[in-house]
Amino acid sequence: NGGKRGVSDAFASALWSIDFMFDVAIAGGQGVNLHGSFTPNNYSPIVFDKKTEHYFPSAIYYGMLFFSQAVQGQLIGVDTKTEANFIARGVLGADGKLRLTLINKDLQHAVVAKIPTPAKYTKGNLWRLEAPSANATKGVKFAGAEVAANGTWKPQAPEVLPATSTLSVTLPAASAALLILE
Repeated sequence: NGGKRGVSDAFASALWSIDFMFDVAIAGGQGVNLHGSFTPNNYSPIVFDKKTEHYFPSAIYYGMLFFSQAVQGQLIGVDTKTEANFIARGVLGADGKLRLTLINKDLQHAVVAKIPTPAKYTKGNLWRLEAPSANATKGVKFAGAEVAANGTWKPQAPEVLPATSTLSVTLPAASAALLILE
């Protein structure tokens, strides 16, 4: 029925969309169409606010933006050993960079991801996908920035992690991070 207010338009849908698009890619899919009626309470990536008469990106749009930055290359397997509601996906780029998507789907608890770092990588750049809560419909940010009203996105400088034999990344409840190893 086009979505449900408080679910389809909430930040949790951004995390779901990243996970879903990776599942489609792993299964060999070449694309995903997420569309709606521009109504704020459905799963439309772009919605229209009748009060301000402006379009703006919904939470799920941020999941699509995240995925577009994370999937630049060839999918590779990532082993995760955890009982937490957590997933990790890997993409090796033609540029040699290893892009790791880390998603904490737990709504209440943080997760500490420990990532063994191949010796050839000397640093990691970390961009976070965050919101005030899993059910937030406003205040979503990727790489410290919101998408502007004109549709532009200007990421802030990433968190820089010096590559050691094991990187440790803390993910707050209901959040994701893109770790780019170079």
